[in-house]
Amino acid sequence: MRLKIRYPRNVQIVIPARVGVEAAYRFAEAERVWIARQITKLPKRQSFNVGELIPYLGTSHEIAQGPRLRGGVLVENGQIIVNADQPHIPRRIKEWLRKQAKERLHEQCQYWAGHMGVRYRKITVRDQKTRWGSCSSTGSLNFSWRLVMMPEEVFEYIVIHELSHLVHLDHGPAFWRLVEAYCPAFEQHRKWLKINGTYLHKYDTTN
Repeated sequence: MRLKIRYPRNVQIVIPARVGVEAAYRFAEAERVWIARQITKLPKRQSFNVGELIPYLGTSHEIAQGPRLRGGVLVENGQIIVNADQPHIPRRIKEWLRKQAKERLHEQCQYWAGHMGVRYRKITVRDQKTRWGSCSSTGSLNFSWRLVMMPEEVFEYIVIHELSHLVHLDHGPAFWRLVEAYCPAFEQHRKWLKINGTYLHKYDTTN
């Protein structure tokens, strides 16, 4: 059995099929001190307000307020400039990030699906808490908008990962061979996600 701590305060228990739910709860209860310690290590929430630093395509950018002109959001000289009144900036930033994620996901999925010779049904962008992406048995792809905060090569790896599930729905050796064929450095990107992924969930529009 294994314990996983997910942002913001979710505890997951991974158990073998032969283990019952009661045994899993006993296991978690025995590890409650460890769980509490891990939860205290999780990063605090960070709002999308002026002066805050947020990652965009793997690079830190400062949120700045523009002259309230039409045009929405501009990326320039290490800043994400939002043309809006202060109370509306967090919402505008999140909307803009979701839009950027959706546009890039459509571009990347179309590009890599062509190279890999696969076809998907549709793409949905959400704020998934436990997965960066998923692929249904019907060929529908789901992704977290927070991918747009990651380095482009990690973003690309997740796209290739999910498109590979159109061929292999499991994570068996054949699946990983297919991923490696199109993303040789996939292990490096998986490591980046393991180290940095949790921190991407701290960004929130709550003031």
